[in-house]
Amino acid sequence: MYQLNKEEYHKIQHLIKDVDPDCSFAYSVALNGNPGRIYVDNLLDPKACIIAGAGGVYLVAGSEREEDFNYNLVEFLKDKVNHIKYYDLFATSERWVKLLAKRLEKDSIPLPRTTYTYQQAVPPMFHRDITLEEGYHLKRMDEALFHQFNKEMYSIYQDTWGTVENFIEKGIAYAILHKDEIASVCFACSSGGGYTEIGVLTNKKYQQRGYALIVCSAFIEECLEKKMVAVWNCGKGNQPSEQLAQKLGFTFVKYSDLIFWHSDRAIIESYLDGTNFL
Repeated sequence: MYQLNKEEYHKIQHLIKDVDPDCSFAYSVALNGNPGRIYVDNLLDPKACIIAGAGGVYLVAGSEREEDFNYNLVEFLKDKVNHIKYYDLFATSERWVKLLAKRLEKDSIPLPRTTYTYQQAVPPMFHRDITLEEGYHLKRMDEALFHQFNKEMYSIYQDTWGTVENFIEKGIAYAILHKDEIASVCFACSSGGGYTEIGVLTNKKYQQRGYALIVCSAFIEECLEKKMVAVWNCGKGNQPSEQLAQKLGFTFVKYSDLIFWHSDRAIIESYLDGTNFL
């Protein structure tokens, strides 16, 4: 495998031109300059590639028949030095998933996923219709809140976006604050190719109050204003996540598998026995 320089990222655009909405992170690296690495089978005429986002989300694309690339790809994935604590590996075909799952079966597991997109012309109106209690307010994420969120709730968010300037320019996020504490936040995991993938987190002590509906509703409204398609990804069978997506008005798109690895084998086992979901 050969690593591309950023000036060479255009060489793999033909491999990802038809990538599904659940892989917006690949566009965010290849087109938007988010942190990551891209490896190819051939520097002059790539037929296969892996896009490795800095946040641990990967995509393998192109031909599954480049055996030298496949061998080196498997070796790359098996080497823990190449990753943060985990990776989620997406692929552009079921054949890729089957091939890699077989060769990585002792090191990782396939996980079924559900993908939704927001296809309505108007946003849900929870952020307009629900009145927050006194002492709570809805805020669009700015630089200070970006750093607070990264420090207190989601430590790899800055890895994903690289710099706060990159996020401010290309990302979207809304939070409900109680005084200076983040109660709930809806944030762009990645943005690119006309898609924005949603992430949502609610502080445990503020759960079951409808705050996720409010922050997601505000997020979707801005997506529509910017003519971007909001994407919702979750583990198949993750009922709370799927119910929230449906209540917000998302439309089911597909089921698919990703390949999941974590440095802590106990976490992998928790997904295998159904006690945990991505």
